[in-house]
Amino acid sequence: MKRTLTRPAAALLTVLAAALTPVALAQQMTPAQLMADQQKMMAPLSWMNGEWRGPATILLPDGKTHIITQPEKIGPMQDGTLKILHGRGYEADGTASFDAFAVVAYDSYDKTFNITSFSGGNAGKFTFKPTADGYIWDVPEGPVTLRYTAVFKDGTWTETGENIAEGKPPVKNFQMVLNRIGDTDWPNADLVPMK
Repeated sequence: MKRTLTRPAAALLTVLAAALTPVALAQQMTPAQLMADQQKMMAPLSWMNGEWRGPATILLPDGKTHIITQPEKIGPMQDGTLKILHGRGYEADGTASFDAFAVVAYDSYDKTFNITSFSGGNAGKFTFKPTADGYIWDVPEGPVTLRYTAVFKDGTWTETGENIAEGKPPVKNFQMVLNRIGDTDWPNADLVPMK
């Protein structure tokens, strides 16, 4: 004989299932609470806002170095809950050889930061960790992790890239040293009006 749940029993199971979800109904935040939490957590990264420029040194596998000029434009979006970054590298003759776009965000439920990065046809979402004087973000690539460590000190933003492999010393592969050249209202400038 086939048994079916009564309506009260089905309703009780629905309530219990909701209570057992990772983010129980009682823990849900309102949009206003989410935005306030994200604004608070993103505020320490406000030093990044503005226009930056400086040399970026790429360490090639043969031991030689290649230097480009790296401008960056960074600003907040959605009332400071997101950080938008656009970097574009130029060769000595003025041609663009590098173009990257990224979004840094904070997840109020997981209590973690992340960076979603787009460059050279590649895209990915990675762990981003603010530090007392900058940040660290990692890009896993099989047995090697590409680690980018940024330090902001005395108006200069230095970011170093390293290959990290278990049991081996880190191998530096990149460094940019940027100076802030001014404010920007990007990406919120020139928004398309309603009419």
